[in-house]
Amino acid sequence: MTPAARGLAALALGVLAASPAAADAEREVIGLVAGLDGATEAERAQTLRDLAPHGELAVDIVLEFMQEGLLERSDALAAVAALQSGAFEEAAPDAPEEPATATARGVDLEIATPPSAPDDTLYHRVTGVADGDVLNIRDRAGVPDSTIIGSFKPDAEGIEVAHGEDAYELVNDSAWWKVRRDDLPGGEGWVNSRYLEPMHDAADAAFEDMDREAIAQEYVAGAGYEPLDTGIASDLVADLGAEDQEAFRAAQELPPPLQAILLLEAHEGVLPHARYRLRYGAERMPNPPGAAPVTVSFLQIDRFNLGPAHHAELVRSADEDVTVPPASDFGAGPHVSWRIVSSPIQRVVSNPNAVSRAEFGDADAEEARCLDIDCLSLEPAAGAVPQDWSEIDGLAAPDDRVFETLRDGAHSPAAVMEMLLAQSWLLDAESGRWNGPEAREGVDFAQPFIEVVIETGLGQEIATEGVLRDGNLMDDELARLWWHVASVASGDASAPVLFGAEARQRHEWRE
Repeated sequence: MTPAARGLAALALGVLAASPAAADAEREVIGLVAGLDGATEAERAQTLRDLAPHGELAVDIVLEFMQEGLLERSDALAAVAALQSGAFEEAAPDAPEEPATATARGVDLEIATPPSAPDDTLYHRVTGVADGDVLNIRDRAGVPDSTIIGSFKPDAEGIEVAHGEDAYELVNDSAWWKVRRDDLPGGEGWVNSRYLEPMHDAADAAFEDMDREAIAQEYVAGAGYEPLDTGIASDLVADLGAEDQEAFRAAQELPPPLQAILLLEAHEGVLPHARYRLRYGAERMPNPPGAAPVTVSFLQIDRFNLGPAHHAELVRSADEDVTVPPASDFGAGPHVSWRIVSSPIQRVVSNPNAVSRAEFGDADAEEARCLDIDCLSLEPAAGAVPQDWSEIDGLAAPDDRVFETLRDGAHSPAAVMEMLLAQSWLLDAESGRWNGPEAREGVDFAQPFIEVVIETGLGQEIATEGVLRDGNLMDDELARLWWHVASVASGDASAPVLFGAEARQRHEWRE
C-alpha cells in the first residue's frame, strides 16, 4: 500500500492520538497493518513480529482495518490470533508459496441433483381431455383473471411438472400445478392438476434403471470435496457400542441425521462456538433384484467455526481495562462440510454408501445461509424465523443413549438433534428409533426438504439451540413446520433448563 493510501486508511479509521508519541506509534502500526494486504508468508511473518511489541494497539487497528473493508476478514482474524498467541510462522526462504487451506476458496456448498438421477418431472401425461380439444396453460393458477398462454394436446406425454413450494396452488378447491415448456412466456405456466396424471410405466422403468452406487458417488462429489472411507460408520458403531451388545445394537440404529453429526464430531473434534447446518433429502430407490425398494438418505452437514467471530466481537466490545483471552481459546479449526448417502441394511439403520469431506474458508462461509440468517452470524437462527413461536410443554430430553447427551452443563448438539427429530415425529422420543419422513412430491431428486441448524456458544451463557424446518409438506393448509429446542446450563450440571416451541407457516393463498 502506498504512503498516500496509508494516509487515506488512517483517515478512514479515524485514529486519534492523545500525544505526539502516541500519534507516531499509531502511524507506525497503521503502516505495518496496511502492509499485510497482499503480503507473502515471509513478509506477513516479519510484519507480525514488528507489530507484536505494540500489543493491543496492533490488535485494535487490525480489527479496524477489517471493519472498514481494508483487510480481508480471514486475514485480519488470522493476524489477531497470531499476535495474541505469538506464533509467527515463516515459510522456508526457497520454498514455493502455498495457499492457506484454512481460507481456501471455491468449495461448492450447494447441493446438486446427481446427473444420473431420473428426471421424474417429465413423467406426466394429459388425461380427461376429449379428442379435438386441448388442455389450456394459463399465466397464473385459476381461471378468473388469468390468460391462456399455451396448450397441450389431449395425448401429450412427458410433461414437466415444476418442483418446489411455489409450484402448487389451491384455487376454489381445485389444485393447480406449475408446468414448464420452453415456448411459454418465461418458460412456465399453470394447468389444473385434474387433467394430468403420472406416467407410472415410464417412471418405473427409469426407477429400475437407476444405478444407486453411481448416484451416491455423484451426490458426494463436488468442488473441494474429497472422498472418505465408508468404514468410518463401522468405526463409530464400534466406539459407541464397545460396552455391551445392547449398546452395539443402539449404535447400529442411529438415525441418519444423528449419525451425521456424530461422525463429524468424532473426526473433526468439538468446538466451543459453532453452528451446524444439516440438510436432508430422501428417495425411494431400487434394491438388488427381488428385494423391496429402500429409502436412501441424502445428507450434507456443514459446521461453521464461530470462534474467531466470537473473539473479534469480544475484542471490539470489551472495555479498555479488560483483557480478552487469545483467539486460540475460542476454538481452532476450519469450517468443514460432509456429504453422506446412506441406506438401511439389516439391523443397521444408516449404512453409508458414499461419504466425502471438504474444508472451506470464510469467503465461502460468508455466502452461506443457515435458514434465515447468515451462517457466520452471532445471532440465533430461532430469532429470525418468520413465524410466531408457540411454546411446547413437557419437552422430553434423551436419556441413556450411547452418545454424549450432556456437554459442559447443556445438552450436546447430538442430543438437541434428537429432540428436534422427535418433535417433528421423525423418530420415537422414548426409544430414539428412526421413523423417517414420508416421501415428498414436488422436490427434485435428492434435494433437501428438511434443514436443521444447531448452535453452541453463541452468547455468554452455556447453551445449545436448534431449529428444524420441514418443507414441501404436501398439505393444502401448511407450507412449512418449524421446531425449536434450547438447552441452557443451570445450577445443576445434570439438569439443563429446556425450552421447546413450534411454528406453522400457512400457504400464501391461505393467508
